[in-house]
Amino acid sequence: MDNENGIPSILAEQPQVSNTDPIAEDIENVKHKPNGAVTEPSAMQVFKTLAETDHEKVLTAVTNKRTIDLIETDAETAQAVDEVAKKNITTHMETQKLKTQKKLDDAVFDSAKNACRVYGVESTVPRWQQTLMRVGSSFWFVIYFIIASVSIAPISTFALKLSVIFKKMWVAIVVAVLVYTLTMLTIILTPILKG
Repeated sequence: MDNENGIPSILAEQPQVSNTDPIAEDIENVKHKPNGAVTEPSAMQVFKTLAETDHEKVLTAVTNKRTIDLIETDAETAQAVDEVAKKNITTHMETQKLKTQKKLDDAVFDSAKNACRVYGVESTVPRWQQTLMRVGSSFWFVIYFIIASVSIAPISTFALKLSVIFKKMWVAIVVAVLVYTLTMLTIILTPILKG
């Protein structure tokens, strides 16, 4: 808001009068004319006093006032401000959309973390890549499952059962490996020896 002198209201605010403040004394001297009549300080005197005490406040107030005046009177400036405001809104909305997408990608990555680690990926990647890694990880799991079913699974299952008898796991593992090796050799060599 402007006062009657056309000065922004923030500039028209008078500082607190202090007995030791020389600027405040100058204002008091201006207010009291020699004939004893009291007058308000001029806009320039208030501006000068405020400028000497708080530069930033004055500059901000004047800049804001001039900016508003320019936007209200100059159509080109108003149009430029509108364009910047629209770009600002578009940028903000796109930023929010990207943040939301990032949260979703992180959640999807968390569900595919083990598959991604098989391929050495430790951070979020696009979802189509995660899908490929899941497929690849599933393929390699099937291969592992087939091999483990005829090698590791029988030995570990047999070793766990034997550990009840032998009480020492290393003895159970050695016996399980020996029994498994003999069993596999028998299965492989029987057709060869008969033929």
